[in-house]
Amino acid sequence: MKQTGILLVVTGPTASGKDAVVESILKKTHVFKKVITTTTRTPRPGEKNGVNYFFVSIKDFHKMGENQEFLETNEYGGNFYGTTKKEIHQVLARQDLVWRIDPSAAAKIKSIISKNFPKDAASELISKTIVIYLSPESAQVLISRLKGRGFSGSEIDQRLNEENMLWEKYQNKFPYVIINKTGYLDKTVANVLALVQERKESL
Repeated sequence: MKQTGILLVVTGPTASGKDAVVESILKKTHVFKKVITTTTRTPRPGEKNGVNYFFVSIKDFHKMGENQEFLETNEYGGNFYGTTKKEIHQVLARQDLVWRIDPSAAAKIKSIISKNFPKDAASELISKTIVIYLSPESAQVLISRLKGRGFSGSEIDQRLNEENMLWEKYQNKFPYVIINKTGYLDKTVANVLALVQERKESL
């Protein structure tokens, strides 16, 4: 697969297999780089700065925000997370990127890019962006995966309600929905890469 500068956005509900798909794409293609998120949380054992995340202090994170360095930010579990414009700008230098983000951000990706880049750069970035929504084969499978991650019954109900609301609100923003069936990761990745190749050939 040739490197042309593609922004592959991978999204979907919790436990849809986003991380597994992203890691498989990185291993199989050798042309994609993962978009690295900046965070204020403490590194976990084995995590490396600049590989897993860019780890910064809360003060530095806020300073980066004041300097308008972020494309998007959010807070989770008392920690801040953000994606810098610099990371995404690599696409314009013909670097293929894979970006794992939540559905609410993925649904607004065109608007986010348009607001944060000059008109010509934004237009090129949007033309090179493809959003893939991963979904498990059934709600029952999703529930099983969440249980496997230690979610309680009430937490699962809350998470499913939130995910269903997001889907109802944004489903028209996701033209590419791929079923990530348990035990068929290679097939899921092949389907994703086929869509990527189709987009590359159209540029």
